[in-house]
Amino acid sequence: MHNECGNCGLHYEREPGFFQGAMYVSYALGVAVSVGVLLVDIAVGFNALHYFILNTIVLIGMAPLLFRWARAIYLNIFVKHNPSKADGVDGH
Repeated sequence: MHNECGNCGLHYEREPGFFQGAMYVSYALGVAVSVGVLLVDIAVGFNALHYFILNTIVLIGMAPLLFRWARAIYLNIFVKHNPSKADGVDGH
């Protein structure tokens, strides 16, 4: 991730260890992806070995994306977005 937002200047690193809580969000996203893979596997005829292999490949392939999504979601839980700052308007 970048150190700060290019539009509004928000510093992303809140405090040391802040994003450790994002692991829980990442776990939830991983579970959601795994359920999606399971539903696809059930739709084409369930096979436990195929599910395990496909799920492993999908989760490894999506790991960088899930990592960034989890951090962004976790940050948005604690930091209020101010669209006027992002648009370059000072809000006065």
